Amino acid sequence: METITISTKSKPPYLLGLLCLIPLVGAFVGVGLLLYGLLKYKDKWLSIIGAAGILWTIIVYSTLFYAGTHASVFKKGFEDISQMQLNSLVKNVEFYKMQHGQYPESLKQLLDDDKLAPINDVAQGMSRKENSYYNYEKSVKSIHFFHQDKTDWQILKTIYFRK
Repeated sequence: METITISTKSKPPYLLGLLCLIPLVGAFVGVGLLLYGLLKYKDKWLSIIGAAGILWTIIVYSTLFYAGTHASVFKKGFEDISQMQLNSLVKNVEFYKMQHGQYPESLKQLLDDDKLAPINDVAQGMSRKENSYYNYEKSVKSIHFFHQDKTDWQILKTIYFRK
């Protein structure tokens, strides 16, 4: 009579490594594969696939962060959004004047009436360390909205007072 021996040792799940190509998901799967490769299967290739999944997620998100802060295409998109918000902000300032009889001294006063007033300048992005509010200056004849570029001040919109 022949005896058949069945091996109870299973193969490492190398195909799970394909999930490592999906950023963020791949990092979690990569941690799992790395731990499986080191602790359960003691397989160096499974550990390498897991580490590569973690590294791939880091590379993808680092590239997106760098492109978002330095590429002109992304900056142009944020400038367009900033212009739309600025148009809405002018409406909020005029509405504040109608309610209170005078223009606000600072843009933060708009938040008392409208918590969603767009006073943050998205065009300044992550390059600013302090607040990223639109700069607002009220003079005798007009109001100026502007933001500071790296080299100089750029006036974005001016409202002249009506008599």
